[in-house]
Amino acid sequence: MSINQNAKIDVPCPQCGKDVQQPLGRLKGKVDVTCPNCRTSFAIDATQLQKGLAEQERAIERMLKGLGKK
Repeated sequence: MSINQNAKIDVPCPQCGKDVQQPLGRLKGKVDVTCPNCRTSFAIDATQLQKGLAEQERAIERMLKGLGKK
């Protein structure tokens, strides 16, 4: 299973809480994002995000394997 780099993920703005959509392919290293709602700039640590996504992907694969789907 591979991650679709064009898929979008919602990242909550730390100031106003509104979700800011970002494509997964853009999230590499540390990425600066500006909230379209309140114009606050904030950084996303994409390395941590990618690690979390990889862990979730492995968990899904284990679950599918346990269900006999893979």
